Amino acid sequence: MSDPSATLTDCRRRLAPCLFRIPEPELSRQLSAEATLRDGSLSSHMLRVTAQLVPSVENSVLQACQNLGFPRDILDVYVKPNHDIGAFSGRDGSRAVVLINSLMVEISDQDELAYVIGHELGHFLVPEANLTDPRRSIEGCMLSRNSEFTMDRIGLIACRKVDKAVSAKLKLLSGLTSQHLRMDANALVAQWREVAQSPDFGKSHLHATHPPPGFRAKALIQFFGSDAYAAATGLTGGEPIAQVNEAIGAELDRLIDDQARLLIADKLNKLSGWLCAFVASRGIKLRLADLRHGLCKAPSDIVEKCLTIVLQDTPEASRGKVGNDKLIAALQDACQLAPGHTRMYLQSVANASAELGPLLQQLDGMTRQQGIVVLPPPAG
Repeated sequence: MSDPSATLTDCRRRLAPCLFRIPEPELSRQLSAEATLRDGSLSSHMLRVTAQLVPSVENSVLQACQNLGFPRDILDVYVKPNHDIGAFSGRDGSRAVVLINSLMVEISDQDELAYVIGHELGHFLVPEANLTDPRRSIEGCMLSRNSEFTMDRIGLIACRKVDKAVSAKLKLLSGLTSQHLRMDANALVAQWREVAQSPDFGKSHLHATHPPPGFRAKALIQFFGSDAYAAATGLTGGEPIAQVNEAIGAELDRLIDDQARLLIADKLNKLSGWLCAFVASRGIKLRLADLRHGLCKAPSDIVEKCLTIVLQDTPEASRGKVGNDKLIAALQDACQLAPGHTRMYLQSVANASAELGPLLQQLDGMTRQQGIVVLPPPAG
């Protein structure tokens, strides 16, 4: 019997050029999450897919596994009685688990299901992209959207038919079977272009964990013509994947993600001002350069305004409390939008100032009671 770990390593290696905007390792460590699904809790109320019980679905499973080079013997697939369209993934120890809603099975053919299964296997194969924030922060949703483009690509490699991957998006968008649908990728992309023209489009999608189906279909078509897809499927040629990623990323940024980054940067900039005032009220000075990390530019006007409020407009006896309260409020705002970026930012500032470390430890102890984690979890 072949070694599953070696097979998975080879599978991940072949897929690596196909990934889209995988987050930096530290941010991935802050937010990565993978559902744990135990076999015993599933088999009692769902049907495990086998060749004997659900041969049509098993054919899709085998197709996805063969095309990805994924070992079937470490994969458990279940059909869940549910009249919503969808599928989910997780793990049971070292085993991958995929759950497919029964309606998804009913409206999909073999190739479309292979695409869906491959997409869900992608979450197992690329755990660094499994960024799940139950509070649906703007940061978590932005990273989740990036992740979904990667998983769509893995789904396409699993089914090897771009028209079937796109038709799966049509069915996701409509809930209709093939009886009612005509596969017209150009018409679907045209609908996407029309939707994207809405002036409120970006704002309305800031808290969306998945890109719109029309955008995903367009991105799949672009990826299908790339050299990365060609290499992953044993072909040659294709447009350089860097150019494909740049085009998709530019559209995503223009429509949604630039707005998300501006909102995160605004909260971090305000946090930098109150952090500076907080430590200044305790006799510690920070340079502006020490406050500027990542998306935070620590504008001098914001920092000076915060310093003025705490050090000049507040009586000396109350400065510590006012600085503390203002910082905690700013932390709460920043963590609501971007918990990972906020913790990374605070750690970067602490690394730049040896005197700040003990203060952040003290602050972390106070804010955890309010659900605000100041210091990042330990590595490992």
